Amino acid sequence: MKEQQPSPAPHPDTERDPASGSTARRTSAGERPEPLEEPPMADRRLPSRLFWALRQQIVALHPPTWRTLAVGAFIVCVAAFIIGMRSPSPSPSAPLPMAPDTRQFSIANRPTLVFEHFIGNVNIMPGPGGRVTIKQKENGETDAIQIHYAQRGDTVTVTVDIPGGLLEDTWVDFDVRVPAHAGVTTTIATGTLEATDLSGRIVLTNTNGAIWATNLTGSTGLKTQSGSINLTHVSGAVAVYTENGTVTTTATHLQGHSSIQAESGTINFHGALSKTGSYMFRNGNGAVGLTLPSNSAFALDARSASGSINSDFRGIAVVHENGFSQARGTVGGSAGTGAHLIIQTAGGSIDLHQGS
Repeated sequence: MKEQQPSPAPHPDTERDPASGSTARRTSAGERPEPLEEPPMADRRLPSRLFWALRQQIVALHPPTWRTLAVGAFIVCVAAFIIGMRSPSPSPSAPLPMAPDTRQFSIANRPTLVFEHFIGNVNIMPGPGGRVTIKQKENGETDAIQIHYAQRGDTVTVTVDIPGGLLEDTWVDFDVRVPAHAGVTTTIATGTLEATDLSGRIVLTNTNGAIWATNLTGSTGLKTQSGSINLTHVSGAVAVYTENGTVTTTATHLQGHSSIQAESGTINFHGALSKTGSYMFRNGNGAVGLTLPSNSAFALDARSASGSINSDFRGIAVVHENGFSQARGTVGGSAGTGAHLIIQTAGGSIDLHQGS
């Protein structure tokens, strides 16, 4: 009886399949075991063949994974592009809704406000920093009024459209709040423009209507084509101009280089001049009257092409000749020092009064 040879011990990295009796190399969890062929020992190319067989299986396994990743990345890029194309442009900005009659706009710097078409009164008051709040008050046939708001940067534009037959009985007033110390530029097409309790660089322009400025500090510019301009407790460098209307000031303190001009209308100034600077009052066709404190100091140069010049201050010499009047002199100091005061009118009198 032939003696049976013992089976060789299995390789530590292999295991035997009970069903087929073949051996296979152990693999990590989730990997497909690779059957091990047992070529003849005489085949010297076994390491090379085994390497290329393993490499082909790895290459066959991985390409689908990379293709899947590439397709996923392409889909993400396309989705991002579509979303970007559909995203709204950041400018112009839309108003932040509040109450039905109120709009709020975020700003970064000094705001510019533009009120176009048919406006009633615009009243600008101090509010919190970093925002502009506009409250509309419709009057008359309110259903016929169309109001549009738009913002581009720090500029807010308000457009009011009203049917032609309702212009006299239908209008919109606006209460506006801006940062108290940032300054503001405001332009309206028609109506009354008011600004109260603000500081900074303030520019108010009205095409057809009056301007009222109260408790303003800083640099103030006021201009209207047709309407009066009224200043109360305004302090700083001031530039005022009206083509057709009066200019009236109360408790106004002019500083630096200031001018008050009217093409047709009277100028009535009640206030004070700083000890230094230049101040011009010019009227195309109308009287000019100034009431200054008794302790004022200035050098005067006044001229009227067809009117008289009258002064309560000592040191002023007035000359009248052929309807032309001229006054010069120094008040409250020596020549060449203090403020320089220029008053001119083409048709009207000049009156310089001494107040308390």
